[in-house]
Amino acid sequence: MPRKAVMTRRKSDRIKAVSTYIYTFKIAHDGIPPSIRNIADVLGESTSQVSKAIRLAENYGLLIKENIEGQESTSRSIRLPGEKYIPPENFMERLDEALDKENL
Repeated sequence: MPRKAVMTRRKSDRIKAVSTYIYTFKIAHDGIPPSIRNIADVLGESTSQVSKAIRLAENYGLLIKENIEGQESTSRSIRLPGEKYIPPENFMERLDEALDKENL
């Protein structure tokens, strides 16, 4: 079980800022999470501080970093607890139309 670090106001504020940014970014980008560098640039933090905030948020169950089998987890594998993938409307119909149009 991961040990929980002492939560200071500064850490709490950083976790909230990082988690909120990930949430809003994923909504704006069809569920794709931001990179650690992107989060750091937007929030004016170092990539090290963002990585620490993500680890802390993960320890508190606020974010989930999924490991792809045989690979380390990456910032692009961040999920929010309870998050579900919702495919685009009419995707299969649009796919068929596009393939028919190109004779594929």
